[in-house]
Amino acid sequence: IGHVEVCLKRRRRRKEVRKRRMIQIVQEVQFEFEGRAIEGSDFHGIKQLLKQIFLKSSVDTTELTEIIVSEGDVESTIKVCADEGTEDDGSVLGIATVVSLTHLKSKCLCEVKDLFLKECKAHSQSQHTLLSEVLDGKKGHVGFLINERFLNIPADIAAPLLKTLLKEVKQASAKGKQYDFQYYAVIARTHQSPLPKKKRKKASTAASPPLVFEFTEYEALEQGSLLTFSYPVLEASGSVFGGNWRFGDQVLEPFRTVMILHEKELEKAISHL
Repeated sequence: IGHVEVCLKRRRRRKEVRKRRMIQIVQEVQFEFEGRAIEGSDFHGIKQLLKQIFLKSSVDTTELTEIIVSEGDVESTIKVCADEGTEDDGSVLGIATVVSLTHLKSKCLCEVKDLFLKECKAHSQSQHTLLSEVLDGKKGHVGFLINERFLNIPADIAAPLLKTLLKEVKQASAKGKQYDFQYYAVIARTHQSPLPKKKRKKASTAASPPLVFEFTEYEALEQGSLLTFSYPVLEASGSVFGGNWRFGDQVLEPFRTVMILHEKELEKAISHL
């Protein structure tokens, strides 16, 4: 009995030591973020963010990044505020910008439009004609709104960033620059939660689980959209949605959701963020 008591005491001590170590390791780290103008050194960070959106699609993210960096009129990057005495590594944690799909004739922007049209035809054919008319500029000038960041960046930063972006668009348009958009095309990352185990056998007859936006601000944009469609990107995502994207024993299926908004509806949605 004495031997058993000693063993139990040793186990309790080990558990207490582990708990103390865990308490010492876990600590709260706070950062402040700010929006900054794009610099040439931001190229690779911006390209990485674009790859999160387009994955392995045919869109040339290198050329698209070059356009974003060279335009420089309407854009902001998200970076960590550097404290006094702290060196700023300049990492790009997010980006908000608008690129013209009407005025600019670059190959990568044609690839963006082709991607949207192809996926719309495959997954929402009834909206294909309308999407084609908008992207061709038949209904007015179209801006491609890019709003992307890493998932661990607080959602609170989206509202001021997007409001500032629209303000810059109006200022650039007032100066005669080609930012007089009547419509905006937006692409958002979404995912579909797996069905509960009890419902998997009835999946053929049951309705599919709803798509969830990874950034909550897109919920407001969707409500004011002229058209919306989604397409799966699991095959194109490779290991991007690996082990960290699981629900129980199932991987969350990644999608991309494309929206078209009239300028007034976009302004209204962003003003309510």
